[in-house]
Amino acid sequence: MPIAPQHFNGPKQWHQRAEEARVLAEQTSNERTKKLMLRIADDYDDLAVQRGYTLYRRDEEELMLRRCRLLGLANPLARFQG
Repeated sequence: MPIAPQHFNGPKQWHQRAEEARVLAEQTSNERTKKLMLRIADDYDDLAVQRGYTLYRRDEEELMLRRCRLLGLANPLARFQG
């Protein structure tokens, strides 16, 4: 099986694909589609980690808050914030 070139298969590119999926999730009003796009974004982030890219803690919190907002969930960090 041929190996994809690094510029297509690198961690940065998987992270960018995850962000694109999140943007699409923000743009849709269909809840099922929104959840699907967020799941795809999570999968892309997992691929980025496998390819050597790890998110900084602040980035992880930002992504969690964004996901909660998109899904209409309560802010899980609210009890820790002043």
